[in-house]
Amino acid sequence: MTPAPRSAAPHEGEPDLITIVCLSFNTRDYIARCFDSLMAQQTDYRLQIVVHDDASSDGSQEVIRAYADRFPDIFTPVLQPANRWSQGFCPLQACAPHIRGAFVAICEVDDYWTESDKLQQQVEYLVGSGRNFVGTQCQSITPNESLGPAFPKADGAGPVTIIPGSHIFAMRKYIHTSTFAMRRSLFDKWAAAFTRQVVSADLTILLTACLVDDGLAMQNRVTSRYRIHEGGAWTGSTRAQRYARYAITWQIILESLGAELPARYLRQARSNLAYFEILSREGRPAVLAELAKRGPMPVIQVGWNMLARRLLGN
Repeated sequence: MTPAPRSAAPHEGEPDLITIVCLSFNTRDYIARCFDSLMAQQTDYRLQIVVHDDASSDGSQEVIRAYADRFPDIFTPVLQPANRWSQGFCPLQACAPHIRGAFVAICEVDDYWTESDKLQQQVEYLVGSGRNFVGTQCQSITPNESLGPAFPKADGAGPVTIIPGSHIFAMRKYIHTSTFAMRRSLFDKWAAAFTRQVVSADLTILLTACLVDDGLAMQNRVTSRYRIHEGGAWTGSTRAQRYARYAITWQIILESLGAELPARYLRQARSNLAYFEILSREGRPAVLAELAKRGPMPVIQVGWNMLARRLLGN
């Protein structure tokens, strides 16, 4: 399978290469479905697929090499001999030096795309609107192949929803990584700011995008599936351990973006950090002691935002 070109040429003066960044770790059984969905894109633009594998032990690298051998002009494998995540390194960062495209999309290899014109429509929107970021809607898929509802919900019946940046910072809206498309300049801005490992690289990309676009654009169409896994280090961790990791992430966000954040975003980021630090304490007495020290407002504010996200289906 090779990418299917469309008949029209890219806009005059616009670079004609899109880079798709893929992250792999012990997902051998899903790689072919992901790569085939990327190669099925019908686009005016040439494709580069940068694949980072973080020292998988299940044969994932052999499958990646096979695709790179078949399509050497498209695939750029970045295969680690030792696991970098366990060393505190963000795998997405390792892809940055290999990106050649003027536009960047992301799809982890256990996810896949469902629409062959996903990239074409997104890049046309970025070029026509002058924006730096656009996402789409997504659906989850469980191990038994059951599909979840489309998210985020569209705000209206038009083709595009503009999500306020305040909703992203308040964690009331979330756009899934598999739907991201952005200008290279935005990806480079993120890569320069976040040189340390964070729990959610996707969250930090969204927050960085909020600083360069007035609200985040989302095309109101489902273009991808993200796979829900059972087990694993994240699902096997305790609630307090997860909150602690998110607290570290928000601390890094404040350190990396704090100087650029408008006051309303800065207040929300600090509230988020306090919320996760309070709830990361092990045991009820420790949580109550932290609440007594900080006050309940961060828990009330952030808890309400997260409840609203659930109630609104976002």
